[in-house]
Amino acid sequence: MSTKSYIWWYWYNRYLKSEQWEQKALKVRRRDKFRCRKCGERGWIVHHLTYERVGKEHMRDLITVCDACHKRLHGGPS
Repeated sequence: MSTKSYIWWYWYNRYLKSEQWEQKALKVRRRDKFRCRKCGERGWIVHHLTYERVGKEHMRDLITVCDACHKRLHGGPS
């Protein structure tokens, strides 16, 4: 992993623990009625559709997903 990549991931993981992210994620979950936008099941994970504006995301950049769909979105087994 390059130094730039390491620094970005370090910052990103800290951001995901911030009050700013928690407030934004709660707005997304409420908008989506706590349902996965992929399968309709109960969802809690807020997924970035793009990383272009991380830290300054637009609401359209984020969706609520369940754990299984989140794994599939990142190429893992469900």
